[in-house]
Amino acid sequence: MQKFIFHPGPALKFGNGESSALANIIKPWGDKFILVTGSQSFVNLPYYQQWLTNFAAIGLIYKHIIVKGEPRAAFINEQCRMLRNNDYKFVVAIGGGSVMDAAKAIAAMVTVDNDIENYLEGLPQYKQHPGTTLPLIALPTTAGTGSEATKNAVISNPGINGFKSSLRHDNFIPRLAIIDPSLHVPCPANVTAASGLDALTQLIEAYTSTQANTMTDTLAIEGISLCVRSLKKAALSGDNIEARSDMALAAYLSGVVLANAGLGVVHGFASSVASMFDIPHGVICGTLLGESTRMNIKKAKILNNIIALSKFTNIGKVFATESNKDDNWYLDFLVQQLNKLIDEFNIQKLGAYQVTSNDLQAISKLTKIKNNPVTLTQEEILEIITSRT
Repeated sequence: MQKFIFHPGPALKFGNGESSALANIIKPWGDKFILVTGSQSFVNLPYYQQWLTNFAAIGLIYKHIIVKGEPRAAFINEQCRMLRNNDYKFVVAIGGGSVMDAAKAIAAMVTVDNDIENYLEGLPQYKQHPGTTLPLIALPTTAGTGSEATKNAVISNPGINGFKSSLRHDNFIPRLAIIDPSLHVPCPANVTAASGLDALTQLIEAYTSTQANTMTDTLAIEGISLCVRSLKKAALSGDNIEARSDMALAAYLSGVVLANAGLGVVHGFASSVASMFDIPHGVICGTLLGESTRMNIKKAKILNNIIALSKFTNIGKVFATESNKDDNWYLDFLVQQLNKLIDEFNIQKLGAYQVTSNDLQAISKLTKIKNNPVTLTQEEILEIITSRT
């Protein structure tokens, strides 16, 4: 067994209805907090009114920040200028991946008198954040990014000279994640599908990563199994609480494994494409997953990368009900099943979001594949994205 380091996630409360007692859960953390949520999605949650009533009943005071779309640097800076020096004790995040990222960034940036651009990886003025942060309690309402288990907040500024970059520190992992599948029930089918494909992508990329280890492999293959069992059910029958539970856990596991093993070419595209275009993260990952997997398998065969091929074969076996097939059958079947999911969920190609052939060279040059199971050439990266534009 190889040596490895494994960083645990937050304290976890998991179960249907666990969030109903939110007021009593957070009361010991202090009496004044920052509440970060989505907009309409928040008021549609089953415990929305109960939470607000209970906050008032036990004397909790909060400042409500509403996040619309993926968080921008200017938004984080504006909010933190208003929030600093107000003696807030902690942050509660209730929402999808964008809400989680915004909440992490706010929790960290209210503690320093500076703009977030100075701490975003890859930007010219980058410097390491000191790691100071308000404690964060995370309640995800979508099963996708697994951000409730990770140490980074993704901030986007799409456009010319744009970026999609992370604010990152070990201290930014939420102190507590409350995963309540009932909070996922109002999530629309299209968002459930795209988010679920993001979680599946993260699980596959972490499992096949060059930095994978025994712990991440064990968690990732379990998460993939949960997705295979319940992703379609959750998207097609949103009130299926068992399917929602499976996907909620799969997303959490995807966050744990990506934090420990890293990701591959699909999330390289997610960064490069989103730095230029305002496209939902789940759509970028979902639309590119099948073709990226096909290319990785093709290149692994050329390089005779036995480790990568065995892992992709294992994933194919999770998708299959057939047994006693040869490895090539499972490899082909995996790609077929991924593309079938993408088609059934009607995940659009990037051209539907104004990406054109003129943009592809620039995107491919920006795409990084640090932990991808095989090395891909610029031409191979370009081939992947061309096929989905």
